[in-house]
Amino acid sequence: MPHFIRFALLISGFAFSISSCSTLNLPKAHLGGGTPVPRGGSSSAAKTGSRDKESRTASAKPAAPATRSSSASKPPAASVKAPTSGTTVAAKKTGSTGSTAKSGAAKPAAKRASLDERRLEIIDYAEQFKGIAYKTAGKSPYTGFDCSGFTSYVMKGFGVELSPSSTEQSQDGSDVELEDVKPGDLLFFGTDDKIQHVAIVVRNDEEGIFCVHSTTSRGVTIDNVTESSYWKPRIMFARDVVSPR
Repeated sequence: MPHFIRFALLISGFAFSISSCSTLNLPKAHLGGGTPVPRGGSSSAAKTGSRDKESRTASAKPAAPATRSSSASKPPAASVKAPTSGTTVAAKKTGSTGSTAKSGAAKPAAKRASLDERRLEIIDYAEQFKGIAYKTAGKSPYTGFDCSGFTSYVMKGFGVELSPSSTEQSQDGSDVELEDVKPGDLLFFGTDDKIQHVAIVVRNDEEGIFCVHSTTSRGVTIDNVTESSYWKPRIMFARDVVSPR
């Protein structure tokens, strides 16, 4: 066969091979000897990686918070017990001195053996308020006392209702001579026949007359008024508000 015919057949065969490859549209990786990749999708390894990614994404999401049971136990509220009779109760502090009030301590029993015992119970109760600050128009250990507010508060605990001011209290009860005053009697002070102060007698003995009262400078305190250069010249008279009338 002539050489030119062989050459023409060779060229035709090569052209046919190229045309077939173009027609099949095989990926270039196949032509180069690489692993064929399926058309229109991922390899099994890629799919596996995708599933792993989805799995990791799903596991990365935080778990929903557990719902607390409505019957979950709660700490019990602190029980508040009312103070029993005869118990000293710490109360609020007054603003000026910070003294602690004792609101209802040692109140007397309903029945008393004698009037003298009742008087001593009044004094025991009144002395527990020592240190409470003075307060103008004050009528409570929680706010402070003025002089008549203190005497009214103490006596009210024993069923004795007093007038609100020292001037009006001077009309309560009955007259008593100064040398005969007893614990629980009220002692009045002033100048020029004007009542300015009232106190509760603590005791009357050879040492003098001692009173518990609310003073402007020291709050509730106890003084021997007959030995005081300030109080002695201001003593006016006394009233018995404890004895039955």
